[in-house]
Amino acid sequence: MHTPLRPLGVSPADLEAELEARRTSHRAQVDVLKARLSEVTARNAQFRRRLAELTAERDRLEQEIQQALEELDRPESQLELRLREVTERHRREQADRQAELEAVRHELDTWIALERQIAEGVLAAVQPFLEVQAYLREQEGGKA
Repeated sequence: MHTPLRPLGVSPADLEAELEARRTSHRAQVDVLKARLSEVTARNAQFRRRLAELTAERDRLEQEIQQALEELDRPESQLELRLREVTERHRREQADRQAELEAVRHELDTWIALERQIAEGVLAAVQPFLEVQAYLREQEGGKA
């Protein structure tokens, strides 16, 4: 008597070999999937760290913006105080320059007046000689 065939006509040894081949193939696929899962998990961890860094940076920037806005809202903010100091210094320097300009103008007017007095004095001193010279020319002109 011979061994009866299975309903599909495949021997149990062939089924066992095919089952083992499928198990080996399945294990290889599982190993590949585990490796991919490990890669994806590592990449996901990197993304989460980067997200945490970016969130912390955003929070820090928002805090700086809020502080700047609060600083600008203060009636005596550093910016206004500095602006007032610069404006006052500018006004003082402008007043000093204006005073210097007025002093120079006054000195110039004084020198011009002094030169005018000197010129008038010289003219007054030379006038008699000029009159004598004109008289002498007239006399010489009359003889000619």
